[in-house]
Amino acid sequence: MVLDLRTEEAECAAGLFPLHLVFDAQRVSQWKKGYIKADEERNWDRWGQFDDLVLQQVRAFQVPMIRLAASTSMDAVCAVFERVNTGGVPLNVFELNRPVITTSFPRCGGRSSRRWRRSTRSSAGWTAAWRTA
Repeated sequence: MVLDLRTEEAECAAGLFPLHLVFDAQRVSQWKKGYIKADEERNWDRWGQFDDLVLQQVRAFQVPMIRLAASTSMDAVCAVFERVNTGGVPLNVFELNRPVITTSFPRCGGRSSRRWRRSTRSSAGWTAAWRTA
């Protein structure tokens, strides 16, 4: 059985919030109305909890970022990338997603860029959603 979530109504009925909307206040508000309308008695309180525990937390999360000038040499970019992985363990898909250099600059770690391509192929077709129910 395949869960069809191609419409907002289907998402609301299933209680699955599409995370790509999280930073679009107008679309979140629209989705919220549809979700509450689907089962007003039950979903009103659930939405409040979801907003507090998930949406507000995601919006407040500070993503670490290293900014380099466009004129930065490739050697310097590679050195920064190598220092990011200070734990001495293989990088996971989320760490590889952080620096764009893993796919743009294979010289900095051909192994890493291969792992990134492999990991993105294996998750093709996934949609980020958060169960509100």
